[in-house]
Amino acid sequence: MIVLWGVTGCVTWTSAHPPPLTAPVVRPRASVVIRKPAIDGWRFDPGDLVLKSLNEVGEFPLAAGKVESPNDRRLEVEILDRPLSRAADVWSNVDAILLFLLPAVRTEGFDLRFKIGALGRTAKTYQYTVLERGVIWLPLFPFAWISLLTPSAEDAFRSTVASFIADSRADAFW
Repeated sequence: MIVLWGVTGCVTWTSAHPPPLTAPVVRPRASVVIRKPAIDGWRFDPGDLVLKSLNEVGEFPLAAGKVESPNDRRLEVEILDRPLSRAADVWSNVDAILLFLLPAVRTEGFDLRFKIGALGRTAKTYQYTVLERGVIWLPLFPFAWISLLTPSAEDAFRSTVASFIADSRADAFW
């Protein structure tokens, strides 16, 4: 179904928080744990995108996803799936049967919770949303190339991580 969305419609990824004007460079020392449920149907692993973004934007010293910290600081990232609503899923299937003659809109994505703590306690939790929005309709087929100009999932996760690092740095956590 996702292949059909990409061929006959327009898809874009968005982050509710735009990236800061300058990407902060911090070198935090913290144990990093990624918690995520089994997520099916996606073309990528959101946990991998968060780890990659933490490495690129925040310069976290991550290798396998967890680094022991001498000062016992901890960053826990919880990834929650925000699936397509049942009504939108049913309508997408009906629309596919009708050969995409009627428009269908979809929004799905992830909620990211960044929990910063030390000595076994959570000091602060930051919550962000990363969404994929799409529309499918046969008359849009000639304009499907526009999807190539919109932000990718990697861009949305990177800007969300940059926003988290800027917010947590403003709160003097790093």
